[in-house]
Amino acid sequence: TNAAVDVATFAIDDACRQRDQSLKPGQLIRYTRVLAKPAEYMDRPHLLEYTRLLQRFAMRERELAKRIRDAKESRMQFSPNSADFSRLSFEILAATAELTDLGKKRKAEVEVMLAHAQIVCATLTSAMYNGFVSSGAFDVVLVDEASVMALVVWPYLLYRFGPRTPRYVIAGDPMQLPPVFTGMSGTANERWFGRNIYSYLGMSDWSGIRPFVD
Repeated sequence: TNAAVDVATFAIDDACRQRDQSLKPGQLIRYTRVLAKPAEYMDRPHLLEYTRLLQRFAMRERELAKRIRDAKESRMQFSPNSADFSRLSFEILAATAELTDLGKKRKAEVEVMLAHAQIVCATLTSAMYNGFVSSGAFDVVLVDEASVMALVVWPYLLYRFGPRTPRYVIAGDPMQLPPVFTGMSGTANERWFGRNIYSYLGMSDWSGIRPFVD
């Protein structure tokens, strides 16, 4: 969840600060549109570079989207052959083109920001579906709470990282809850969606596992 990733982000920030290696703006990117703990981020402005970038583009994107909606509503009042209809149609096309161009610029700036970041914190959904994992820019990938991560995700996640394979650190408790699965047992769906990496590796009990704290 976003809340869990926020907690991990703060822990990394605190650890760097305690080692007298405080993070600078842009070194750690919290990759999300939703900050679950916004008040705490206000005390850590160096973690808000990505949020500020989105906000900078979002205002103009909302303005253009409203202009398009208003023009479409107004156009309905006129005949398709009228000058007003043509004027509004042109306005819609122009605003749509600007909105598309703005999206491309935002994507380009995000890619540059991620390429220069040393740490990127994100939920699994953001990591998989927003494209940045395929950049090949990561040396280490840390997956937390791996017990609730369905096995089916791993081939996709590994593939998305492309030819440059990073080192993976998988953290979690194999004795905790498995992935949520509501399908029929004994099916291929259960094998892929009802199991996690631990069950796939045969780690179904504490045999051979040493806890950090006794």
